[in-house]
Amino acid sequence: MTQSPPSKRPRNEEEPSMPEKDKSPSLHTQKKRKISHQQLAEYLILENETVMVLKATGEAKKVVIPDIYGNEGQEDGDCCASGTCGGEDGHCGEERVHEENEHTAVNTCCGSNAKEGCCSTSGVSCCEENTHDEQPEEEEHIAAGSSIPQMPLLDNLIAPLTPASFLEQIHKRQCLVTEGHDFTDLEPITNVEFGMSETPSEKIHAWIPNKSEDDSQKLQSVPVDENAALILWNNHAASALYFRAPEELENYMCEEISTAMGMSFAQTYLDGARRGEIETFHSRKGHKTDWHFDFQHNFTFQLQGKKRWYLRRDDRMVDPVRGATPHYVDTSNYDEQMKVNRMLDPKFVRKPEDLESNPDYPVREVVLEAGSVLYFPAGMWHKVVAEEDSVSINVSLTSASWGDVVSMGIDQLLKADDRWRSSICGVYSHEDAQTQLAELMKSLPEIISKIKTSSLAPPILFAEDADDADEANIPDAGKKTFERNPLATFFPAQEQDKEDEIKISIHINFGNSELKSLIHNTLSIPISMKPLIDFLTSRKEAFTRQTLHKELGVETTDEELDHYLF
Repeated sequence: MTQSPPSKRPRNEEEPSMPEKDKSPSLHTQKKRKISHQQLAEYLILENETVMVLKATGEAKKVVIPDIYGNEGQEDGDCCASGTCGGEDGHCGEERVHEENEHTAVNTCCGSNAKEGCCSTSGVSCCEENTHDEQPEEEEHIAAGSSIPQMPLLDNLIAPLTPASFLEQIHKRQCLVTEGHDFTDLEPITNVEFGMSETPSEKIHAWIPNKSEDDSQKLQSVPVDENAALILWNNHAASALYFRAPEELENYMCEEISTAMGMSFAQTYLDGARRGEIETFHSRKGHKTDWHFDFQHNFTFQLQGKKRWYLRRDDRMVDPVRGATPHYVDTSNYDEQMKVNRMLDPKFVRKPEDLESNPDYPVREVVLEAGSVLYFPAGMWHKVVAEEDSVSINVSLTSASWGDVVSMGIDQLLKADDRWRSSICGVYSHEDAQTQLAELMKSLPEIISKIKTSSLAPPILFAEDADDADEANIPDAGKKTFERNPLATFFPAQEQDKEDEIKISIHINFGNSELKSLIHNTLSIPISMKPLIDFLTSRKEAFTRQTLHKELGVETTDEELDHYLF
C-alpha cells in the first residue's frame, strides 16, 4: 500500500513501493457450462483444483456502487457537484471531453434532456426539467432517490454462489472468476487524471520494467507526482501506474465485503484503521508483473482492457504472514519475507526454479476482460501480463488472526504477573537464562488456563457500544454463577457529564507493545448501581446473584443485573 498510517503494521505488497496485487489460487480454467446450484456445490467438492469461471446473470450483472463522487442528492435537471451531468434521466452519465479556457475539463451532458450547447463546469443546470410523472422503466438496482444497492456487494460478485458456499469451498482454496458484470458505476476511476486527483496516496508509483542480470524482468517502483506520472504514462511503453482508489470507495467496498465474509472485529487494526484497501492499476499493453504472491485476499475488477493471469498454487502457503516479491528491483525486505515464510516451508525460496515446471503445482491461465471479477487468495503465486492497455482495481483484504487475539490475552496476563513482568537481570550466561526461565515456565500452564473463549470473545466485542450489550445479547443471561473476565479492566471515564449516572471506561485484551485494546467501550450506568462497580473492581472469585444482591445492599432485579453482567 502506498499510504500506511504511522504504525508498524504490514501493508500491501511489502514495502518497496506498493506492489501489485494479483493473487489467486492456481487451478485450470473450466469451459463454461450451465450447472444448477446443487450441481455447483457437488462440483466444487469434486473438482476443487479448478479456477471456476461463472457468468454473471440477472441482478448480479450490475455492480451498483453508492454515489461517492460528491453527486448524491442531485435532482433531475441539475448538474453534478463535479460539474458533470448526463444520462437519459438527467443524472451523471457518459464522459465527454471539452476544451474550455485552454484546459481540459471532464464533463458530460444530459442525453435526451440536455439543453442545446450546454456542458457546464460551473455547476449550473444544463438539463431540461423532467416533467414526466411516470416511473423509469428500470428500478432494478437502486430505489428512487437512493443510491443504495439492492443486492449485497459480495453476493453480486460471487453469484450464483452464496457467501456461505464461497467461504466453505472457494475462500483460501481456489480462484473464482465471474464474467459479464456492468461496471458503469466505477467508470469515473478509469480516468487516470481523476483517479490520481482523488487518491489518498501521497505519491503515485510508476512501475518501470528493468532487465535483471538473469535476464528476467523486474519492476523498478518509482514514487512520482501526478505530472511526472502522466509523462511516464504517455511516453513509456509497457509501464504501469499504481495508486490507491478514492478513500470513500475503499471504505464502502472493503467494509461491505469484509463484513459479508464475517471478518467482524478483525477487519480493523487496534487503532481503528481499516486493514483493507483498493489498489488502482493503469497498465500499458505489454506490461508484466512477474511471479510473486501476497499475504492478502483479493477481488480484482477488470474495468477496461484485457489481462492474462498465470496462477500457481502452493498448499504450504496458506494465509502467509508476508508475501514474496522477487519481481521488484528493491530487495530490502528479503530477510523479513524469508524468515516468516520459512516458518511455513523450511525449504522456501523467494522465487523457486520450478515455478513453471513443478508437476505437483501446474501453472494455469485465465484471461480477464472488461466486466470480469477474479477472487484469488493469499499465498498464491501469480504473474500478470496486460494484453491491452488496461485499467483494474483490486480490493485487498486481510484480518487479524485468532493467534493475534489469543497471544494478546496471554501477553496481558504475563504483564499482570509479578514474576513474568520482572526486568531481566542477573543473567551472565545461557545457563543463568535457562535456570530463570525453567522456574518461570512452571507457572505458565496455570496462567494460560485462566483464559476462556468467553474471555477472548465476550458479547461486548460484537456490540456497537457497551450500552447495546444488554441481556438480549448475552448468551449467559439467567445463569447462576458469574466471574470476572481476567482480561477486563474498567474504571470511571475521564469525562463525566451527568449527575445521575456514571460513565465507565472498559478495556479488554490489551496485551501488545502499544497497549492498545481489542475492546474499548464506555458504559453509562445509573448512580444507584455504583456499588456494583465497586464490587466487581476487587472481586476475583466466582459469585452468584444472591451474593451480589447481598453485597450491593440496594433494590435491584435480576434483569437489571443481567444488563451489566456481560
